[in-house]
Parts: sequence; C-alpha cells; structure tokens
Amino acid sequence: MAAKNEERRHVRHPLPGKVKVHWRTVEGHSFHSPAKCLNISRGGIRLELERAIPVGTLVNLECLQFRIAGVAHVRHCVAKGMGFVVGVEFGGGLQWTESE
Repeated sequence: MAAKNEERRHVRHPLPGKVKVHWRTVEGHSFHSPAKCLNISRGGIRLELERAIPVGTLVNLECLQFRIAGVAHVRHCVAKGMGFVVGVEFGGGLQWTESE
C-alpha cells in the first residue's frame, strides 16, 4: 500500500514563511490575516491562521517570498491549538514552482 504522501497530486515542501490572506464572507464582511506557511506544493498551500475560514471560501493570497499572488479555494479548516490549519487549493492558473 502506498504511503499517504505518495497518493497526493503534488509533493509538499515544508517552507517557513508569511502569507497575506484576504477574503469576504457571504454576508460581505471583509477579513485579512497574516498566516504562517506550513507547507506548499505546486497546487496549494497549508497555512496556520488565528481565524477560521469556511470551506469553499475564495481567498486572495500574497507572498513575495514564494512569488505567489492570486486566488485559491479553502479545501479544509481545522482547529489546532489557539488557531486554525487551513488548506487551500490554488485557482485561476496560480501555481508555485521551486526556485532554481
């Protein structure tokens, strides 16, 4: 049986860094939060935030360090300690590639 990480579409890279996250609720309220990157792949990023973001929410991401800026969809959000771990899948053609 294959290990769980071998079943994923893209390899996850543990990369410490800060990401700016912005989103709107269905009611129209706007939120922004700094996030800590836990890992990143070609197709998405796993973040740690102080605030929960509902699954399915469209978020805007910006991180100059990783050369990403664009939209993503929240795929999961779980409480962890005093914060939340949020997994997002890049959208709109946004992809991350390792620097040479």
